[in-house]
Amino acid sequence: MADPYQYFTADQIAAASSCPVNNVTIHWPKIVGQLELALIADRPVQIAAIGTTAIESASQFAPVREAFWLDEAWRKANLSYYPFYGRGEIQLTHEGNYRTYGRKVAELWGAGDNPTFDLVANPDNALDPDVAAAVLACYFRETGIPDAARASDWAAVRRKVYGGADPKGSARIAQIAADLGAGAATLAYNPSQPPERQVQSWTCSIRSTAWVLKSLGLPVEIGPLQDEMSPRYVTPELGLLDARGYGIAEVLKAHLPAEWDDRVHVFESITWDELWSLAGRGPVALGLRGAYHWIDIARQRSDGDLDSPNPAPNYPQAAPIGDILSRSEFDQYGPASAVWVNAAVVDDGNGQPLPPKPLARAEIDAGIAMLQDWRSRVPA
Repeated sequence: MADPYQYFTADQIAAASSCPVNNVTIHWPKIVGQLELALIADRPVQIAAIGTTAIESASQFAPVREAFWLDEAWRKANLSYYPFYGRGEIQLTHEGNYRTYGRKVAELWGAGDNPTFDLVANPDNALDPDVAAAVLACYFRETGIPDAARASDWAAVRRKVYGGADPKGSARIAQIAADLGAGAATLAYNPSQPPERQVQSWTCSIRSTAWVLKSLGLPVEIGPLQDEMSPRYVTPELGLLDARGYGIAEVLKAHLPAEWDDRVHVFESITWDELWSLAGRGPVALGLRGAYHWIDIARQRSDGDLDSPNPAPNYPQAAPIGDILSRSEFDQYGPASAVWVNAAVVDDGNGQPLPPKPLARAEIDAGIAMLQDWRSRVPA
């Protein structure tokens, strides 16, 4: 399992969520482990898990019984769905959900018909810390919470858990997200980060995005990242749906600390001189439209070329670009788009292209919908 504190420390989680740090230390690694197993352990989903656990456990950050401050006799007398009342970190409730998520945890763990996962027969098993964490991960995955979290739609996150509007709860998660963004570790750019090589022919933009994140010290796994980007922004048939790179920018913002949002810039069209001025001041994902290919730009070279970690260095076959981009290759395979993360400690403004006005989310979705409609009408 990757470091459960790769995005936030236990102290940061406890402070942002107003939960006991001892409980965070015990239960957060288990939650992250199950989110990873479900392939949904990226930063925004972790924020949703922190907020959900804090709210549903009444700030205990531990698996609890519904109304845990009252006794079992009270629950039996007052809860019509007894004994399938809320348990765990997400407050699993109702017999149908106990049956469904017992099976889903067994599937997640490859456990077959082990009676441990018959939560209808053994409802208190939902209080086991590992089972409770797995229930949360399965519930998140099955109900589409990761997409809502990646869009910072905390109202939707709460609605999917609570079963209706919960303005107070969504406001609490928004505050937790803001606090965790402000408390995130300072990122340092490493232009020597090794290239991310693609295995599938259509994933160059995904690998380029992975390199950008890793070059800033953010651990990322290709499987979850590919699930995050495809099919929303990337498809096997068309590759990156918006060749300008706004989908890449959205994913980068979802993984970066909130205070870095204004450091992510999209250049719908970029010149060599502009690209040269950005190189070394932060990672650049570069889309060469003439090659239908995305690469990364790490830094300037003394010979006038650019170090360009390339997901497919032997592509195009006729004249491979490799891991060094020359001006003539840039001209040959242009026009180009770029997504740049400004990692400069001090922005001196010398030679820096002015970032264009960001598109609204609705404009991005409309453009993607247009491409998908076009694809559906093209004969196979």
